Amino acid sequence: MKLFYGMSILHIGMEGIGGIVACIRPDAFEAIPVHAEVARNYPHNMRCIGVLLMIVAALGVLLVADAQASNAKLILAICSFFHLAAVWMIAAAPSGADMGGVITHGLVGVAFAYLAATHQPKAVAVAGSK
Repeated sequence: MKLFYGMSILHIGMEGIGGIVACIRPDAFEAIPVHAEVARNYPHNMRCIGVLLMIVAALGVLLVADAQASNAKLILAICSFFHLAAVWMIAAAPSGADMGGVITHGLVGVAFAYLAATHQPKAVAVAGSK
C-alpha cells in the first residue's frame, strides 16, 4: 500500500502542478527542451495538455480518496496507459527525445501497471449474507 499511496500522491502533485502551470503560463515550458517548440509556437496546445494533466491528476485524487473502490484497478490501468503513451509522445517529439522523461514516464507507467495487476480492493459485503 505504500507504493500505492506514494505513486498516487506523487501523481497528484506532479501532474496537477504541471497542468496548472501549462494552463496559466504555457511559456514556462520553453525552458524544457522537449516542450520548447510547442510552448513557443502553439501555446493553445500547451493549455490543452495542461487540462489533460489536471484530469489525470484528478484520477490520483480518486485513488487516494477511496483506495479500496471497486474501480481502483480501472483507474490504475488508465494511469498506466497515459504514462506509457507519454513514453511514445516524448520519444517522438520534434525537438528530440528527452531520455530522462522517457525513462521516468516508462517507470511510472510500469509501476501503475503493476499496481493495477496486484491491487486487491476490499470485498463488498452483500446484504443478507452471513
